[in-house]
Amino acid sequence: MILCVRLPQRRKEFMDLFDVCLILDTGRRITRACFSSGAGNRTFFPETGDFVGKLLSDVFPELNLPAQEVLSPESGSTVRAGIRIDWLSVKLPDGWLLAVKQEDITSYLLARALDEVQEGIQIYDRGGSAVFFNRCSRKINGIRKDTEIRGKHLLDLYDLSKEYSTTLTCLSTGAPVINRVDRFRNAEGKDLLTVNTSYPIFKNREVAGAVAFEANREIADRQIRVMQESRDALKNYKSGAGHHFNGYSFDQIVGHSRILQDTLALARRAAQHDCSVLLVGETGTGKEMYAQSIHKFSSRKDGQFLAINCAAIPENLLESMLFGTVKGSFTGSENHPGYLEQADGGTIFLDELNSMSMTLQSKLLRVLQEKTFRRLGGTAELQTDVRFLASCNENPFHAIAEKRLRQDLFYRISTMMVELPPLRERPEDLEDLIDYYLRVTAYQYVRSFNQVDPAVMELFRHYSWPGNIRELFHVLDHAENVSDDAVLRLEYLPAYLLKEAKGEEDGGAGAAERADADEAEPDASGESTPAALPAGATLETMLGRYEEKLIREALRENGMNVTKTAERLGLRRQSLQYRIQKYGIVF
Repeated sequence: MILCVRLPQRRKEFMDLFDVCLILDTGRRITRACFSSGAGNRTFFPETGDFVGKLLSDVFPELNLPAQEVLSPESGSTVRAGIRIDWLSVKLPDGWLLAVKQEDITSYLLARALDEVQEGIQIYDRGGSAVFFNRCSRKINGIRKDTEIRGKHLLDLYDLSKEYSTTLTCLSTGAPVINRVDRFRNAEGKDLLTVNTSYPIFKNREVAGAVAFEANREIADRQIRVMQESRDALKNYKSGAGHHFNGYSFDQIVGHSRILQDTLALARRAAQHDCSVLLVGETGTGKEMYAQSIHKFSSRKDGQFLAINCAAIPENLLESMLFGTVKGSFTGSENHPGYLEQADGGTIFLDELNSMSMTLQSKLLRVLQEKTFRRLGGTAELQTDVRFLASCNENPFHAIAEKRLRQDLFYRISTMMVELPPLRERPEDLEDLIDYYLRVTAYQYVRSFNQVDPAVMELFRHYSWPGNIRELFHVLDHAENVSDDAVLRLEYLPAYLLKEAKGEEDGGAGAAERADADEAEPDASGESTPAALPAGATLETMLGRYEEKLIREALRENGMNVTKTAERLGLRRQSLQYRIQKYGIVF
């Protein structure tokens, strides 16, 4: 940065003006890069080391340095991804010094935020020249999004007199002009009729500009409709009907299919007997709903219902939660009752029992057999009267064979075993589930769905629903959040689901499954040669599709258990979770 001192400004003053300073050799390759100490915004500027050694054209292809013989400082500006970038270059004996400044991201964020407002917004400086028009304003006035309006005077944009302009009146008087109906023409001669309101913007008690809001008939009608619907939604929400969650019951398990009704009948019978119950089902089939329902339908309904997710809690913490602790048994420990004491006379639900360590399973077995236990660090034998419910998200016999579930514990805790059917085995329940969920969540939205497009139902019936009911409800949540319509349509569904549907139309293989469908084929010599990439595909996208396919298959093989799948794939749990989120895989 010693070279920066040669500029008219001192180093600190210079670097306060720019975000990054680059030193280039005669071949315009970056040899050094320094950031301003005060430049906190580096949205388009990677770390210094990422610049060094690269050609300027690779880092900033938008910048065109002057020819070698130009010795005077040159400056300019360009736009990258909607962000303005200013630059200054100075010719040096052995290259260039280039200083780059990114426009404050705050301005960009404000502009994009105003684009989302469903009303025309225009901002002018004090002279009446345009500073910004949002997307809605451009649509009202027939101005294309790539047309530059900045710096153009209002009277050059519209065919109207100075006295007739709402905004110019506001600027000249320094007072707001509210809800004035104006008929005028734009620069192309198109007739416009809008309701306009302009407010002056002051700086140091002087008019610095004005902001104008405009609406045509279409926007006014939409605003009336939205406000009426919003008012009704607020009124209905205030009534509080159906918004208090007090746990699940059998009445909330929705569906009329034969397989579901048989499962419910067995669960109801299990609830009436004070025995341990094992619920077996894939992730998302509603195992906790069944557990809470069994508790509420049992003679222990007035006792505590406590649930523990065995897959989400470390072994030592899980043990202390179950058995409780004695003060002094380990650093920081206190006398604290565990779930076995808190739920005395009630029910404990052990979710994903197959994820519990074998050591802890043996201690749990003793509680089931003897009805006694000791707190961690304690010597006193305590009695407990707890009913155990447990769940397993895979075939328990597979878990036993792989030494992840004790066989003796399985037989103790599965006095009755209830197998929950996956959603793909009960497609006739789809409409019931959709109607139920849209009804109970309607209060959250100003406009909720009251109809489902037949194309959506067709897709739902043919989709395999690996995440079961939980995935279905996630899809409905997504659609409700992105739509402003009373009809659930295909365009409101998550992208991954539409890709799956497209895959089935193309022959039954989803996008991820097709990634390697055209793998090596034998050539004339009998040797395998890689199949050609599909049109428009890149190696990166094909590898991504194949990775997605492997992850989906591994998750299904491991009962959608993230920890086991990560071990199977040789990944850290956090790394697998990142990829699950990246590919939109829903449980």
